[in-house]
Amino acid sequence: MSKAQAKILVVDDEEIIREVFVTAFDEYRIITAANASQALDILNYSNDIDLIVLDVMMPGLKWTDLLREIKRINPNHKVVILTGHSSKEISIEIARSGIDVCIEKPFDIKNIKQVFERLLSKPHKPHPM
Repeated sequence: MSKAQAKILVVDDEEIIREVFVTAFDEYRIITAANASQALDILNYSNDIDLIVLDVMMPGLKWTDLLREIKRINPNHKVVILTGHSSKEISIEIARSGIDVCIEKPFDIKNIKQVFERLLSKPHKPHPM
């Protein structure tokens, strides 16, 4: 898959983080959501999301519940967790969640681009409709 074809959903309540992804990752098709409800609306409407970047600390639905819904919609979604709130409890939840990668804020754009390339180069299993 070419970078220009890859569609990445960034779910973060911080507008500046969403803007960074839109501007710094312009080689991808970046879609943003400010909360879990918006993310679920996008995922229920679009079946062609290749990767999801999910912030741990957002108002509303807990990230683990959102992750469970993401995997219910399509168990093959690739997920990258962003966290600026590292704690033992969160680390345990992340380890148990089966997510693909966890990246701590503040993050290095070059590092995330390498993560994206690695994850997007893995075969994508389409979800049956």
